[in-house]
Amino acid sequence: MLSSSLSAPVRAPRRRPNKVLFYAWVWYAVIVSTAYVSSMKSKLTVPLRHKDIDTIQELYESNLELYGVGTSLKIVYYDNEDPIQKVIGKRAKPTNSSIDTIVPLILKRKVAYLRECTTFEYYAYSNRDAIGKLHRMKYCAYPYYPSLFLQKRCPVTHRVNRIVERLREAGILHFWRSLFLRENPQTDPAVVKLTMEHMTAPFLAFGIGLIVATLAFIAENSCRINSLRTSLTGKCKTQERRKAL
Repeated sequence: MLSSSLSAPVRAPRRRPNKVLFYAWVWYAVIVSTAYVSSMKSKLTVPLRHKDIDTIQELYESNLELYGVGTSLKIVYYDNEDPIQKVIGKRAKPTNSSIDTIVPLILKRKVAYLRECTTFEYYAYSNRDAIGKLHRMKYCAYPYYPSLFLQKRCPVTHRVNRIVERLREAGILHFWRSLFLRENPQTDPAVVKLTMEHMTAPFLAFGIGLIVATLAFIAENSCRINSLRTSLTGKCKTQERRKAL
């Protein structure tokens, strides 16, 4: 693999100590290159987080499947004058499944679940499997429709309807709802900068490997030098004995 990368033949050293150092460097290069090319989820790589969807335009441009509660959600979107929200309303698939079955799909970023903010937030902050994992859009796409129960044929029904309609046209209900919803906590940036903390474990392992390889190199050279000295000493003594004879 190293030869193909360099487009030239690479031969390993013949001496054993040098081979240990050579293969240590080659193995480290293979680990680092494989980790960054294949985006392995290890300490060698930096996790990249997906960008959260906060606006209707971002939801419209996403490839997520949209699900809503029953047909009432589609009716609400059809009543909206925004063409983008109408398209989203057509894309939304009515479902009667419980939110517990939808949450795993949301966490895998396959589905966007459209529901009243108050109901969804209650679940997100009360269920232990969903706390801190679900993201709510900053823009509330679900219009707020107030309801008031009056007696049948009540003379003030017409006046109440007029007041509520004026509040809705003035945008007061939507403004009140945006103030009522809790602000999203600050999330971490989408991209985390590469720091030495991410490379601590690989460099530590590599450093230990280099130390072991260096000790082996010194030990083998020392043994080799001692063996050479011993052989030279033996030859010298043999020659001296021959001269003495």
